[in-house]
Amino acid sequence: MNDNFDNFLKRKFKEESVDETRISSNIDKIINNMFESKRKNKKIILMILPILLMTSTVFAVAYSMFNLSSVGIDDTCLDIAVQNGYIQILNMEMQEFEGVSIRINKFLIDDINMDIGFEYKVNNENMKDIKNIYIQDLYIYDENNNVLFDDDELGEEKVIAQTSGYSKIQKRGDVLSNTFFAQSDKFPKSKKIYIKFNRIILNCKEDNVGINGNWKYEINVPQNMQDRENISYKPISNNNNNKIFIKSVKMTNTGLIINTVAPSNEVLDKSEIEIIANGKTIKNNSNVFEKNARTDKEQTEYVFTYNLTKYNAPEEIIVRIKEKREEREIVFIKDEEA
Repeated sequence: MNDNFDNFLKRKFKEESVDETRISSNIDKIINNMFESKRKNKKIILMILPILLMTSTVFAVAYSMFNLSSVGIDDTCLDIAVQNGYIQILNMEMQEFEGVSIRINKFLIDDINMDIGFEYKVNNENMKDIKNIYIQDLYIYDENNNVLFDDDELGEEKVIAQTSGYSKIQKRGDVLSNTFFAQSDKFPKSKKIYIKFNRIILNCKEDNVGINGNWKYEINVPQNMQDRENISYKPISNNNNNKIFIKSVKMTNTGLIINTVAPSNEVLDKSEIEIIANGKTIKNNSNVFEKNARTDKEQTEYVFTYNLTKYNAPEEIIVRIKEKREEREIVFIKDEEA
């Protein structure tokens, strides 16, 4: 995956005659174009989400609590959850190493989203004009040693996060902030979350600066996140098809996910899956990801996300699948036994 991304960038730099000394200022335009392509082709997101969102991308967008829209992620449902009190505001002490102080200021987790807000203070005049900050060796686990995220093992079966990234940096006075986000379909109901890392990269105007340290944080997960409950839906009409099968439909505090199974990526790439709920047609968000992506599987499994939460959960959801030569609808109702 890393080789594919590196080769892509080298090719793009060559196409646009980008000199090495100008890469920092030109990479934003190249990556922005990739995001435009990603919105038109679900398959591309499998490559760019784990890797690209950790780069120097800068976008201009409106502010939201976690600011994920700055990198093309629809965070409407996160803001709905926050408005309903589903967030933890933290007041941690800054931890400083090599002139960079960091703390965590907000946190959120449910089955499908984990979002961690970081604040930074850079106490070094030589490190200014920072465009983005990337934590290079982030490791997140809980009291039961569930590995929620591991930079070194992302994509491995033991790691619960399926995809991840960072928001654009925001600046308020001398404080910089961004959000690390990860997505899955099975984050556990943890009581404690442990976060540690030893190296960060400051993407400055002229070059990148590496900072070493030993940052460690502990979060006591609030009770409403520990005790969270989801809403599952079950089909009451025919869900059998030799192409696309709806494996599960689940609604959480931060969104609706549909887990789909198909013989290959190509089948899902050429299909549209939208839902009808509360009298409205809702298309899937661009942040589609493949579950446990591997080339040796007989089937492929995609997780689609939608802007619908527990706070406006309908009794019935219609899933509409549009394929090249076929369109069908499957009716789902709340599964009271789940």
